[in-house]
Amino acid sequence: DSLVMEISGSDYLRHYRHNGIPVLQVELSRNSARMADSDADLPLIREPLNHELALQLVRNNQRADVVHLGPAFSQADDLNGIVSSLATILKPEGVIVVQVPYLKDLVQRSDTAIAMQYRSCFSLTALTQLFGQHGLEVIDVARSQNDGDSFTVTAARFGTKSATTAVHEMMEDESEWVRDARFLSAIGEAINRPSNDRRAA
Repeated sequence: DSLVMEISGSDYLRHYRHNGIPVLQVELSRNSARMADSDADLPLIREPLNHELALQLVRNNQRADVVHLGPAFSQADDLNGIVSSLATILKPEGVIVVQVPYLKDLVQRSDTAIAMQYRSCFSLTALTQLFGQHGLEVIDVARSQNDGDSFTVTAARFGTKSATTAVHEMMEDESEWVRDARFLSAIGEAINRPSNDRRAA
C-alpha cells in the first residue's frame, strides 16, 4: 500500500524498488518533463508537477508516503506552487525529503558563483516559513556529507511528528545571523560580484 515519489530524478527510487516498494517518478518543470528519462522498471509521469497534476494523482489514489526532491527545487520558479502540490499528494502521515543549497555556506565560500549556479538558496528559517504556509513543518535537518554546500530537510504535516534536536539547534544558530544586516550585505556582494572575480577567487 506504500508509494514513494521522486521529483525530477530516479536515484532514490531504484533503492526503494529493489526492496519491493512501489515508486513513481514525476518531473518538476516542462523542460525536465520533455527530457525525462527513466529506467524501464520505474514508472514515469512526463508532466510537470503542479496543482492540476497533484489533484489528478489524488483522484487516482496515488498519494505518497515519501516524496524525495533534490537540487532541482533550487532552480524552480514557483516555490509556493511546488510545496502546495507536494502537500496535496502527501499522505497524512507522509514525509517530504528535500535537498537544497545552504545559504550560509554559499555566502562564506568566496569561490561560489551564487547567482550563476542557483535560482534560490535557502536557510532553514526560510524553508520553515515556506513549508509552514502549506500546513507542513520541518521535523529533521542534516548537513549533506557529500556536498558541503547543501543540507537535507524532512518535513511532515503539522502535529504528526516531533521535530528533532537538530532542527532546534540549527534554528538557534541561524537566529544569530539570518537577519543580520552584515550577513545580508554579504549576500548582495556575493550575488553582484562580477563573474570573472568569482571564477578567479
